[in-house]
Amino acid sequence: MYVNRNPEYFLTIAREGNISHAAEKLFLTQSSLSQHLQRLEREVGMPLVDRSTIPLRLTPAGKVYREYLETHAYLYQKMVADMNSSSGGETVTVGIGTWRGARLMPKILPDFLEAHPDADVRLEEAPQPEDLFPAILNGNVSFGIRSMSPYGLPQGIVTETLMQEKILLVLPKDHRLADQFLKQSEDGGSPDLRLLQDERFISRGPEIILGTYIDNFLMKNRLTYSHKIVTSNNNTAVHLTAAGAGFCFMLEEGLRNESLLDVVCIDLHAPELVLPLIMMYQANRYFPPLTAELMDRIREYYRNFRKESP
Repeated sequence: MYVNRNPEYFLTIAREGNISHAAEKLFLTQSSLSQHLQRLEREVGMPLVDRSTIPLRLTPAGKVYREYLETHAYLYQKMVADMNSSSGGETVTVGIGTWRGARLMPKILPDFLEAHPDADVRLEEAPQPEDLFPAILNGNVSFGIRSMSPYGLPQGIVTETLMQEKILLVLPKDHRLADQFLKQSEDGGSPDLRLLQDERFISRGPEIILGTYIDNFLMKNRLTYSHKIVTSNNNTAVHLTAAGAGFCFMLEEGLRNESLLDVVCIDLHAPELVLPLIMMYQANRYFPPLTAELMDRIREYYRNFRKESP
């Protein structure tokens, strides 16, 4: 009997819908992965993949086999997690962006670790959300916290929305338009950003999720700024603004602890400047007790986010 010692091979084929792409993800040759699939199909006596479609689709038998593998993986994860918990060795692994980790984790981890002094926490801090996808899919990261990418997510990752996060306009406190814009915003209006036409715009660039949303908003409203500073670092953008080098946009959480900076944060009340903050994890993943508790603490933090904002 053929024993499938590499269940991730079939699961990756099912997720990618393409043997060549799956082989690249698994660092295998296409021929070796095709042979693996053929051995599986010979063993079960029926096709698992419909090769006549692009992308490939699972046959009814293939769907049953995928469910079996996912269930097996879930039970194996539970067994390992329960064994580690019984010996006090549970490690919680969180994938998160660099600047958000610097803001969220000091709010969450001290109380969590005080309640569980034997727990270990590993933070996988990744500049780009796609850097986290392989770690989530292969089980190296229990769950991730990121803004939702406008380009979607790979198959096999499920999400839950923690909150709808606003992108705010940030001006230096002594800016000539700061009081005017702030008053208009507080009255429910949207300031006229054409008045910033000759100002220097501190941009994030389209390779950053935040930059993509901002660029879409500016293009929709036909706003262009010829003088720019481009940075991929959110902290740099806010601190440059505070120093009077220009103006920028920033997510709410990135501004929460910046009360000591000389900046004004303005809500433009634009639907395009709201994006989901998500928790993402592998489908059918088992979460051991400490991991589940940390996830619940993060959910609670974001449920109370605006109530606790200054």
